[in-house]
Amino acid sequence: MSHHTLTTTTCTKIALVIAAATFALACEAKKDPDTFTTPERMAFTVNAAFDFSSGSYSIIDLDTMEVLTDVLSIHSDAVGACSGGDLFILERYGADTITSVSRQMPFSLLGQHSLGSGANPQGLVKLASGSVLVTLLGRDSLVVIDPASGEEETFIDLSWAADADGFPEAGSVTMAGSRIVVALQRLDQTTTMWDPSGPGWLVVIDSSSLEVVDADTSTEELDAIVLTGMNPTSGAHPIWDGEKLYVPESGFYSQLDGGLEMVDLDTMQAEGFVVTEESLGGDITDIVLVNDHLGYATVNTLAFEALLVRFDPSDGTVEADPVLEGAGYTLVDMTLTDDGKLLVVDRTTEASGVQVIEAASGEVITRLHVGMAPSTICLP
Repeated sequence: MSHHTLTTTTCTKIALVIAAATFALACEAKKDPDTFTTPERMAFTVNAAFDFSSGSYSIIDLDTMEVLTDVLSIHSDAVGACSGGDLFILERYGADTITSVSRQMPFSLLGQHSLGSGANPQGLVKLASGSVLVTLLGRDSLVVIDPASGEEETFIDLSWAADADGFPEAGSVTMAGSRIVVALQRLDQTTTMWDPSGPGWLVVIDSSSLEVVDADTSTEELDAIVLTGMNPTSGAHPIWDGEKLYVPESGFYSQLDGGLEMVDLDTMQAEGFVVTEESLGGDITDIVLVNDHLGYATVNTLAFEALLVRFDPSDGTVEADPVLEGAGYTLVDMTLTDDGKLLVVDRTTEASGVQVIEAASGEVITRLHVGMAPSTICLP
């Protein structure tokens, strides 16, 4: 188990919990909307009750570490999405909506639009036009929608990329320069666990024309980039560093057959894993790269434990001691701030919140209470 020295922040220390020699500080949230002002730098969490009976969203002021908790109630199966400086909520299975959230106090809902029953939205990117491209797990296409009016402007056909069940399972999406990259999980929906049907694919789209870029012009048919691994991790966005794309891949659950793969978008070729799930110690749920020699991964072990581990993406080595440990699937999402703080979603029962870590050192600074247990976090 990892041991870290904690520093006191401006937040009030309300708890010092000793558990197997691991210490944690919690910061009291500032809940009064009358005294909470619009932050210059903020993080956006989407939250869900432990029994998934309800959901909410919260705002973190990254300069003061004060939190406006549970701003409004939302669907329990929802994820937050930040793109182009804007805040969005994707309400997934059973709700199938996209919602825009104001960046100004009181962080109200600007508009909510249905994507159609069973669409099951997973991720989005904002386009230069102001419209957003949304990936849909329950469709064989992508949709481009005006988030203000709800007008569905165009669909991008992915039926050519579907496997035997008729769906390509479009999940995470990211901007890579002038290109949009959509990860296709290609799962078999006829199996109990929706097992992978084969290697994952990446579809590259020109962000101006919204045309699919053929990954292999030597064939007559349209081609995607075929990954080494299977099941590009849902919710873990591919990472673009300006030169290469890094794609988290989870493979089959509990088989440690995935990893973080490097992809060259110029040659349209997958180049293999830079670190494997076997080395990381569990199934990947999220990955953040700090620099060329430091990355963080949240994983779930075969013993149903959640770990936050540090690794070197240049050689695939993993530090022996985890930064955080918890019960299975409690550490599920994270993001990196512009001043080097790693924000980690922690759904530990009776101790949920956002863990704040000094990324360079791995030092745990504090845990922020955000109201209902957070499930996703992003930065606008």
